[in-house]
Amino acid sequence: MIEFDDDTSAFEELLSDLTTAYKGDAKDVDRYRDFQVAFGSPAGKRVLHEIFTWGHIFEPSVLRGTIDPYRTHLHEGHREMALKLKRVMMTVPPEPQPKPKVTRKEPRRQKND
Repeated sequence: MIEFDDDTSAFEELLSDLTTAYKGDAKDVDRYRDFQVAFGSPAGKRVLHEIFTWGHIFEPSVLRGTIDPYRTHLHEGHREMALKLKRVMMTVPPEPQPKPKVTRKEPRRQKND
């Protein structure tokens, strides 16, 4: 369990570790698997539902009544983040292919003069 104190030093320490979270050829596959593990449990599904609610996935961005363009843009920003999360979870990335071995080129043949 992650506990954050009032001075947010633990939270800042957590953020400092996030810069190296996904690197290399398998980052898409690793991210997909991590999201499946994180949101696959009953608690994870509840958290995911909460995130989707915050992201206004279950309601239109433009609400009835007076149209407020600022609120619409705000809702669209929240929605985009939730939809990105959904795309990562729903799209199975291809496994990374091994890099081909570098081979030497044959030496050029010299032309006979």
